[in-house]
Amino acid sequence: MSERAKYLKQLIEEDKMDMAFEVATNTQDYNESEHLVFAVLTSEKSSPKLISATLEAFEKTRQNWKQGNRGGGHGGWVHSLSHFTEDLWKRRLVTWIKRLNEVAFRGATELGDSGCCDRLVHDFGKYARHDDNPADFGLFADNMPWLDLEYYGVDKLRIEHGVFESPEALERFQLEHELRHPASYWSVKDIEKRIRRLTELGAPTDEFTDTSRKFLEDRVKVEEADLADISTRPWDKEVKKLREKEAREHIEKLRQQLAKLG
Repeated sequence: MSERAKYLKQLIEEDKMDMAFEVATNTQDYNESEHLVFAVLTSEKSSPKLISATLEAFEKTRQNWKQGNRGGGHGGWVHSLSHFTEDLWKRRLVTWIKRLNEVAFRGATELGDSGCCDRLVHDFGKYARHDDNPADFGLFADNMPWLDLEYYGVDKLRIEHGVFESPEALERFQLEHELRHPASYWSVKDIEKRIRRLTELGAPTDEFTDTSRKFLEDRVKVEEADLADISTRPWDKEVKKLREKEAREHIEKLRQQLAKLG
């Protein structure tokens, strides 16, 4: 957090709201504005009016050109936006999420600058409620050719499905599809969290009894195949050696998790 953002947070805590408004809205740079937004969103005393004013100031810092090699432009603005969209979702500031998403996705289409838009898609997949309509958030399965399906394939399936009839239906959909198409960052903890959520909703989970073991066994097979593939890569000898070491360490961690399951 920047020094100016720390000062803003202090003003909010001291109920000096007139000065807080002046600091939060007087910015022309999206990097600085991002810090100010974060300060406002993480302060319990921030009023809806102050939050809206700060987000509006951030929105105005967007530059309407394609991001260059040194950053900046539309893609740089979306990159900054993606740093605090999680906080917008946690506060259920859906009006602002829709508004900022619309700007981000329109720029991705018009400028061919989709940098970090996939993070906004993932935030929807992670935080949206069962009755949130993807279309209301600017999300349409056919307008995201830039989406990395290796990492965000399940999020795209969620968008294609649309609205769910209940929280249980959404959780079950997410779990089943994440097991079929696990992203490389997915872990046993993610599986157990989904199953626990289904249990809390009163849904039957017998079908997922041995899911963690099967998931780990499948991951070991995938990682072993990746390890074997490293030797065929046109990489420097030292790079191959490092990648092989990392792969073996990862496989060993997976096997240790399997052993803990008994």
